[in-house]
Amino acid sequence: MTAGVTLVALLLLFLSARRDITLCELEVEGGDLIVVAGGLAPSVISDMRDVVRRERIKSGRLRIMRVKDHARLEASAGLSSKQVQVLRNVIGQVPLSKLLAGAKAPRAAKRKKRRV
Repeated sequence: MTAGVTLVALLLLFLSARRDITLCELEVEGGDLIVVAGGLAPSVISDMRDVVRRERIKSGRLRIMRVKDHARLEASAGLSSKQVQVLRNVIGQVPLSKLLAGAKAPRAAKRKKRRV
């Protein structure tokens, strides 16, 4: 019983810590880059969109995390090693302090007004 409670507590702590170090989550759907959570500087998002188009990435999930004094990119299994490396190069060129400069959190989807 005690081991189970401890295991659940450790799992919750792990998930909480992981969320705290995640800077941004992005999704590629149909070749479009969408910010799902967090945010990055607009120039970085623009560069990443260019890579998605140029590398013809159709779908995938990207997570940018803070690790010590730099950012690290994790990608879903659907991307090739070349595609992942090009995206990592974009993130690696920008200092962590400037990576978030001017970042905006994604807006909640607006509800459509319906006529009654």
